[in-house]
This record gives sequence, C-alpha cells and structure tokens, in this order.
Amino acid sequence: MRKNRITLPCENCGKMTEIIKSRENKFRFCSLRCHGIGVLAKLDQTKFNRAIGPRNYNWKGGYRTHSNGYRWILVGHTYFLEHRYVMMLHVGRELAHREQVHHLNGNKLDNRIENLQLMDIRDHAREHRISTWSRKSDHCVGCGRSDDIHWAKERCKSCYRRWYYHLNK
Repeated sequence: MRKNRITLPCENCGKMTEIIKSRENKFRFCSLRCHGIGVLAKLDQTKFNRAIGPRNYNWKGGYRTHSNGYRWILVGHTYFLEHRYVMMLHVGRELAHREQVHHLNGNKLDNRIENLQLMDIRDHAREHRISTWSRKSDHCVGCGRSDDIHWAKERCKSCYRRWYYHLNK
C-alpha cells in the first residue's frame, strides 16, 4: 500500500478500494459505474429529488410518441417500443430480432394484446403487401367522395388531416 492512499469500502457495492487520501471525502467508489449509481442514489435523497422521473416538471408520464407513429414507454431507465414490450410480457420472453409485432387494426397506438399478433419478418412484410393491395378503393372512407385525390389511409386530404389531428390529440 502506498503512503498517500487509504483503503475504504465502496459506498455503492461495499468492495474495498484504494483511494488517494486527499480525495477521500469526494471519491469513495470502486468504479465509474458504482460512482454513477451512488450519485443517482444521493440525488434522490437530496434537494434535487424533484428532477428525477415523475417529480420532474417536464415529465410526460414515461412515454413518448415517435415521428413514425409508434409509442415508446420508459421501463426502468430504458425506453421500449410499447407494442413490443406488451408482446414480450404476454409471451414471457424477449422477442427475437426477426420477430415483429403486427397491429391487426392498423392503429399503431392501439397496443392492446388482442390487437397485436406476433409474426416473422417475412410474414409481416407479406401481410402488409397483401393488405395494401386489398385496401385500394375508389372513394374516401371519411366522406365518401370519389372525385378527390387520396392521400393515405383511404382518405382524401381534408379527411386525412382531420383523422390525423384526432389521433394525435
């Protein structure tokens, strides 16, 4: 043991670690990982505790919606795609990379288990090709007009905007 070092237990895991004497009041952790965990634990107990999780003024309930329409949820310290997470809980295991979750009614925000179906990546692509071909229609499902150009989801421009606005309220 060197003269200017002392041995103290890590504040997080209890592992004995050598620390420089001049830093004994600041650094009492065996690694950067333990230091990060220890600092978060201390923040939770101090005056800054409102800045973490639901106590943060910017907290939005632990979920966010991506620009592609899928919802992400916060589980622990990691964000998951909600439909994949719901399916993982239902199946009881982690999903393989080649497994995809299909929304039966086409609504990406409807993540009820009865609306989700687990598929292989090839079957999922085939399903979307087939459903895209069979959905082509000559009139808008919102207003019934057939003279307007269709934007998406079998709707004319005005109906699509109205539908999209109500979906993302």
